[in-house]
Amino acid sequence: MKKNLTYMLAVTSDYMFAAGNIVLSLIKQRPQKDFDITIFYDEISPNDKKLFESTGICNLIQYKTPKGFEEKIRTFCPKFNDEAFAKHFSFLKFAKFEIFELLKNYKHAVWLDADIAVQADPTEIIHYAPFAITIDKDWTVQNNFIQPIYGYDMNCQGVCSAVFLVTDELPNYQKMREWCYATAIKVCPFFKNIDQGIFNILLQEFNIDYNLLPLEDFQCVPKREEAFKAKLVHFGTKAKVWNTAELATCFPEWYRIHLEWLKQGGSDFIRPANYDVSNVYIQYTRQSEKISDLTKQLNNYKNSINNNNNKAPSKPTKKSRIYKLFGLPVYKRIVEGNKMTYKLFGGLISFTNKQ
Repeated sequence: MKKNLTYMLAVTSDYMFAAGNIVLSLIKQRPQKDFDITIFYDEISPNDKKLFESTGICNLIQYKTPKGFEEKIRTFCPKFNDEAFAKHFSFLKFAKFEIFELLKNYKHAVWLDADIAVQADPTEIIHYAPFAITIDKDWTVQNNFIQPIYGYDMNCQGVCSAVFLVTDELPNYQKMREWCYATAIKVCPFFKNIDQGIFNILLQEFNIDYNLLPLEDFQCVPKREEAFKAKLVHFGTKAKVWNTAELATCFPEWYRIHLEWLKQGGSDFIRPANYDVSNVYIQYTRQSEKISDLTKQLNNYKNSINNNNNKAPSKPTKKSRIYKLFGLPVYKRIVEGNKMTYKLFGGLISFTNKQ
């Protein structure tokens, strides 16, 4: 008999801490553990493996591509051979196609990218069956490829495969895994977003009538106002909660779960310089106090200028000096403000210069 639900992840060895965060978060949100978590990986440390297995709900699967698949991809898409692109052009991205295989044992399967914070119980997602996904706002299908793919509408609204649901009610789901791998070989020279591109054209190929998940709830980006209360927050850009202290400060639940993961013996991430996680309210009040102090200084400066401008002009100081020759006065120099007056021979001759 099929189980009801599994969540699926696929992570490289350096992202095990992120998978661990999702696992512990899901258990915290639903402690009855009426679900499984399937994790595909390339390599895993003994400690991390032991920790996942101790949950009793994690199934660990070392990912292997179908026979001959990797060789063909490397031939038709050379970026998979370039170390500079190794993180993005990773073969583990193709593990996402295995989600259809999971439907042999589960009624519902939910894919989660590893850079997600689980803030509330996301089980409600199963009510969006048989296929649910979020839109990729401002992106079309074409944005996932470097050139159009023949036979598909490349200008229609794109979808984001960071979070999605498939169920065994989906017509022809048994054919979709093989189709994804075969299509990946055909279109790999034009990859931009590897797995997401395939899922965008899969919806057209199988004419899937999919349901849209609310972005603000199931795949909310940090800059949205709803992020503090969303069920799932997706850190989809280069700025992640583990490499940007401001994000970790604004999403303390992710960081608290990470500390619990470390406490249980899980692997850590490499902290970048200036990664200082602290109370966001304290940071806010300190900034407010600095702004308040600067505002006071500026107002005091403005007031001092205004006061000086309103003062009655002061009478210029007057200085004079008499120059003598053989003891006799020859001329007198008088300095008053910016004026200089010379009086020769007792005032018989007089002229003034302005400085």
